[in-house]
Amino acid sequence: MRKTSHMEKRARPLLTSSCVGVVFSVAWYFVNRASKFWQENWEKHVDLLEDAVMGPIYKTVLKDDDLGFWTWGAYPFSVSRINQILSLFVVLLFLLLALTTGWKYFSFGCHPDLFATAVVLLTVGAVVTLCWKGQTTGGETRTQEADRRSRADRRTQEIVS
Repeated sequence: MRKTSHMEKRARPLLTSSCVGVVFSVAWYFVNRASKFWQENWEKHVDLLEDAVMGPIYKTVLKDDDLGFWTWGAYPFSVSRINQILSLFVVLLFLLLALTTGWKYFSFGCHPDLFATAVVLLTVGAVVTLCWKGQTTGGETRTQEADRRSRADRRTQEIVS
């Protein structure tokens, strides 16, 4: 029986945890992008309806003249944009970790086995599935969806006596 090296003992858990990190961080990034999409969708609804219902309350943004970036007070950062940047950073870190671990696993004397190969293939499959099936398309193909323009029609009702 052959003696296993220290790297071989750590290889499976490192590869598995880095691949799980890739999948979860990609999903987190997509969730942040989707949240921003739906937030903007509802903002457009409010923009269309607010004048007639309650006046331009939402469209009016009050700001202090003394907003300073290097102070502890309020500052108009975009919460959703910061989340997107942070989640993309985590995706890149986990991807780098997975690639480095996979490269070491498959090239430095560790004997690739069915488990390691399956983990890598499942990771790639999960990320592709998130990209492909994780989108809301409303039944349209991607080409039809890209050609569609946003439009809102205001319905009017009239009572005739």
